[in-house]
Amino acid sequence: MKHLLLALGMVLLPRTLAFAEEPITEKNWQTHPRVREVRAIQSAISQGVKRGRYRRATRQFDVEAEVQGCKGLYPVLRKAAYRDAQGRVALYHVDQVSFDDELVRFDYFYDTHGTLRFYLQDRVLSAVRVYFDKDGKHFLTVDSMSAPELQVSTEETWEVGLHTAADALDAFRSAEPCPENRKR
Repeated sequence: MKHLLLALGMVLLPRTLAFAEEPITEKNWQTHPRVREVRAIQSAISQGVKRGRYRRATRQFDVEAEVQGCKGLYPVLRKAAYRDAQGRVALYHVDQVSFDDELVRFDYFYDTHGTLRFYLQDRVLSAVRVYFDKDGKHFLTVDSMSAPELQVSTEETWEVGLHTAADALDAFRSAEPCPENRKR
């Protein structure tokens, strides 16, 4: 049995490694190993959030306030930091309101080393997904904002900032132009 498993591994491993080194294209991006690795991290964090495995801290802001700077483009309505048992941010979530009152969601997913692995900008009719490798280097952008066709690109076309969990925590703690709604 050991010999059969070893032989099977010797046949399959080179094929898997070859596929991982294949360029990412519009046809293979959903099944490419690099993308699947990031999706596994994103999925594990999302499931952990649903199951209450992360401590959530949330801040909400009054985007209707008559305060200078609050009525600008894309005021922050809410931001949340989901931290693991070691206090590292695993997910940083921001809701902003666009100039036409559309809610825009930004999600930043970090691995256990605090490196940004996945970024999602989600709007009502479109989304941008940006994938990063274990070193935080961009390797794929999938953009449905360029309707009618999905754009898949390995070019770094989106500057997402917040490349580390520490950056996300700083952003969470930072001041916003709109006043914060504080619960008593």
